[in-house]
Amino acid sequence: MQAVAKSSLLIACMLLLATACGGGEPQANDAPSVESNATDAAAMPAEGAATSNSEAGAAECEDTLAAVQAELDGLAGEERHQRLVELAQDDAVLSFYTSNSDAVGLSEGFSDQYDIEVEVFRALANQVLSRLVEENAAGFHGADVVDLNFEEMVVLDQVEGLLTPYDGPALDGLPESVQFPGWTGNRLDIFVTAQNTAALPESERPQSYRDLADPKYAGMMMMDPRDDGWFATLWQHFLEQGMSEEEVDGLFTAMAENSTLVPGHATQMELLAAGEYAISVSNYPHLVDGLIASGAPLTWKPALSPTIMRPNGAGVLCSAPHPAAALLFHEWLLTDAQELIAGFDRIPALPDARSGGAAEQIDFLTIDVATVFDSEKWVDLYEGILRNAQQGPG
Repeated sequence: MQAVAKSSLLIACMLLLATACGGGEPQANDAPSVESNATDAAAMPAEGAATSNSEAGAAECEDTLAAVQAELDGLAGEERHQRLVELAQDDAVLSFYTSNSDAVGLSEGFSDQYDIEVEVFRALANQVLSRLVEENAAGFHGADVVDLNFEEMVVLDQVEGLLTPYDGPALDGLPESVQFPGWTGNRLDIFVTAQNTAALPESERPQSYRDLADPKYAGMMMMDPRDDGWFATLWQHFLEQGMSEEEVDGLFTAMAENSTLVPGHATQMELLAAGEYAISVSNYPHLVDGLIASGAPLTWKPALSPTIMRPNGAGVLCSAPHPAAALLFHEWLLTDAQELIAGFDRIPALPDARSGGAAEQIDFLTIDVATVFDSEKWVDLYEGILRNAQQGPG
């Protein structure tokens, strides 16, 4: 993993705390926030409390998993799992903070399997991040497990120091691209180019990103102003492939000139399905597939190459009040829950749990940590490119 300067980390953290991350969790960032009784509102820090104290946060955060790990030392396989289940059932409850719109389904699946109550707090990813930082600064530890977007998880791990390292058996079979020091990706987001098949016959559909710069698509395309991570990763890829910076900027500028800015992937899909536009430049396959199942004339196949991928996932808070339940839930998300995640039309992180759909053989290119922590640069560059687009709703 590429090293990142401390100052860059802190800048990125403040940026992420101040504004929603580009793209965000599919559906969760396009939906109203939802809360349940994960924590007592009266115990929350007052509004306006400090929102970032990385040095203090990392220093005060004790690894409460140590005692659980000591109980599991020397055990393996089913014997280890059964002992962990016993310890988790003694905890009896789990507090789950997330932006994942599948949170209810996941919580019910875990509770049904292990008879452990799951209390859920769900909100937009940047709101969950802010809440965790504020709680830690106030000395209040309400969460056991957090599950957010790639960007926010990196900040919680590398900037705030709130996540405890995991190196357990649930990592077996998982690609290295989803394994990070304090958290593990349990599902993949990919960005695809969605198209309205009624508006574009097969012979007219784009086959490459260069095709999207063709003036014949003028006024037919939508771009999301929040997808700077997708933009940055593609920009760097084209440079590595031998294009000059001027050529890469020219390619994206031509794409923007063909496009209207429409924030929100779900909003874009509604407009695309209605025939208002013919192409959504960067969107999520599960949104497309859901509308196709309802009869909308849409497709995203074949995926343009390379397809940008971003792992989203979970980590255990090092101050988790229910550490055994937290560890069991984290391992469950990476094992038994992988088929459940696939059933939500997501791409599970475990390759063995994938079957067809968006998990077909695709040339993935993963957003990296260095890109996240150079976010100010990419946001500024992307905004400059998008000044060439038409202003859309919102």
